[in-house]
Amino acid sequence: MTHKSIFFSSLMLCLIASLVLSSSALAAGEKKVRVTILSCSAINAAPEIRSILKKIDGVLKHRIDSQLSEVIVTFDPQKTNASEIVEALENEGFDIHGNPKATD
Repeated sequence: MTHKSIFFSSLMLCLIASLVLSSSALAAGEKKVRVTILSCSAINAAPEIRSILKKIDGVLKHRIDSQLSEVIVTFDPQKTNASEIVEALENEGFDIHGNPKATD
């Protein structure tokens, strides 16, 4: 290998390492909230719940557990928070049980 190709190989490794570190830093900043929805079958309401959550800037992903009528939402705390997520669901007619719980 020439000095030039060794240099570019090293440079590529550094770039890849920095991308991996950046993506881990983003994952570390994520938060989750568990929301229990009353008086509805989450499986029947899943399309509507998905639609509501997609409109919230900062919601990264969600999982609907139809057996427990729960939605676990992963979000960016710099863009939204658990209160805004709950408020959006309540504004669309969903009854939320208790206080949303932080989850890991």
